[in-house]
Amino acid sequence: MHAVKTKKAVRRKLRRPTPSQLLGNIVVYGFLLILFIVTFFPFWHIFMQSLNDAGDPTYGKLMLWPSSFTLDSYKAVLQDQEIIHSLGITVSRVLVGVPITVACVSMLAYALSKRELPGWRGVNLFFVFTMYFSGGLIPTYMVIRSLHLIDSFWVFIFPGVVNVFWMILVRTYMEELPKEMMEVSHRHRCIL
Repeated sequence: MHAVKTKKAVRRKLRRPTPSQLLGNIVVYGFLLILFIVTFFPFWHIFMQSLNDAGDPTYGKLMLWPSSFTLDSYKAVLQDQEIIHSLGITVSRVLVGVPITVACVSMLAYALSKRELPGWRGVNLFFVFTMYFSGGLIPTYMVIRSLHLIDSFWVFIFPGVVNVFWMILVRTYMEELPKEMMEVSHRHRCIL
């Protein structure tokens, strides 16, 4: 009975923060609140400026709310054909580039996850070397020019189709998979 009362007393004591813990929490949360305000406010200010009339005398001054609300800035941006064209290119890059990149990185990572691959260490070192040391801007431009990718949509896709860091992440994941899972998938392919 005495042990039960002692445990309850200890639990009650642990729940209540001491004055130093309370002060520490106030300091930490206060600092985080100030950090949030300092980092968030510039974005909020720009957003409020975009919703304010450009002819308003308070335009450009510090503001928390728009003094004269308007969506004219957004209408002007959305009527510009170059912006719409750029948005289309961005969406196309995502819809075309991501599947190609995922497929290429996954195939490369799968091959390099097999340590029985002849020359495995050399191939891995080659890719890691290219991750740390690139050819530079001018050689990259020369390769793109020789592949006739200048003024082409594919210049956004092909040069970055294999990211070595992503390949290392996927390879590491594949190496951690149980060997039995790989054997089952291999037997299933042989049956088909």
